[in-house]
Amino acid sequence: MIALQGFLGSVGAWALVPIFLVVTLESSAFLGLLFPGEMVALIAGALAAAQAFSPWLAFATFSGGLFGGHV
Repeated sequence: MIALQGFLGSVGAWALVPIFLVVTLESSAFLGLLFPGEMVALIAGALAAAQAFSPWLAFATFSGGLFGGHV
């Protein structure tokens, strides 16, 4: 998880793309066990608190990924 946190911290607002993908895959039916969506959401919150991007943008990305995985 340290490598994931380092990667997401270094790419700035582009970190929202893999956050969206991981959360979408985590909330799908069969891939939920393989992808740590909750941990990625916590990392996104920490990055938003560190001013890497807007907290509302992080919330919208996480919510979109969550609902996208249930379609």
